[in-house]
Amino acid sequence: MHDDPELTGRGWLASYPHPVVGRIDQIGLLFDLSETPGAVQGPPLMVGEHTREIMRSLGYTDADISQACEDGYVSAWGKGEVQKDFKSPWAVETLEKK
Repeated sequence: MHDDPELTGRGWLASYPHPVVGRIDQIGLLFDLSETPGAVQGPPLMVGEHTREIMRSLGYTDADISQACEDGYVSAWGKGEVQKDFKSPWAVETLEKK
C-alpha cells in the first residue's frame, strides 16, 4: 500500500527519511478542505531532537543544557549522537524522595 503511486500522488501517504530507522511511511492527508488546505509538514518528531534549541530560546546556557543532559533530566541529541535514557519526574523513586 505504501508504494502505491496513486495514493502517494493524492497525498494520502507520505514517506520520510528517519535518522534512526531509515525510511518511515505514514498516513498523509485523507481529506481536503477547500478553505483551509492541509499539508503534511514532515516526519514525526523524536524525543530530544529539538531540546537544545528550545532550552536556548528559554535562556539556558549550553553549560546548563549539558549538565541537565548529563544528570539525565532532559533528553537531547543531534545527528550522530545516541539517545540516552532520562529521569522522569514522575518515577516512583523520585516521588518517594520528596
